[in-house]
Amino acid sequence: VGVLTEIPLKNYLQEKEIEAFKSNDSQKYLEKFITDHKSRKSLSDNIEERAGYWLHDHNYIMAFNDIVSMADSLQLIDKHNLNIQAVRDTVKQQIEELEKQIISFDFNYQMDFAALAGLIGTSLQLDSIAIDGLKQHVVNADFEEKYEEQILFGFASDYDHMVIMPGLLMDTNAETVGGDTLKWDLTFIKYLDSDYVMYAESRLTNTWAYIVSVLIVLLAAIIPFLGKLRARMR
Repeated sequence: VGVLTEIPLKNYLQEKEIEAFKSNDSQKYLEKFITDHKSRKSLSDNIEERAGYWLHDHNYIMAFNDIVSMADSLQLIDKHNLNIQAVRDTVKQQIEELEKQIISFDFNYQMDFAALAGLIGTSLQLDSIAIDGLKQHVVNADFEEKYEEQILFGFASDYDHMVIMPGLLMDTNAETVGGDTLKWDLTFIKYLDSDYVMYAESRLTNTWAYIVSVLIVLLAAIIPFLGKLRARMR
């Protein structure tokens, strides 16, 4: 099951770039399309950078939703009566403006959750006491550790799956095929943004149907011969 599905990865990367990003070696994958090493390295770095922005934007959405839910649980707001998307976009725009003005306020590398709570509180028109209280609750909740663990745990969560298929194997996307045994070695990144479908198709031979078919063919061949043999015997 896809882990980060709030924002489509295709908003940041093209189809071939997504395949390169999810491959074990993006530069080696890009060799199919780009022969020049320097150009290939440049594109690979650019893909990683844009994928990083995608991950960052997901982190922002998760943090925003958690802080708004926290403000709601503290009865500072009623989130059901809010245009959440409008508030989220307004705060994101404020972040982008701050990033242009203040180098230390760089959400691309270190998200300041207390500062984010302050921006959200201001956008929600909370008073200074309520904003300070919300910021303190965010600090106590240790959002930074929570999201670091979530992302790091995800990237450490590889998945291995093995299936034994009966009959003649017709088609599969398994990464390793040994006789009738299929194996998928999936790194987390392959199902990071969407479901990963494992499939295999095999064909079983119906022994009895095969025997009956052979007998019918034999009878069809023998009956005319028997007829001729009987005619000669007369």
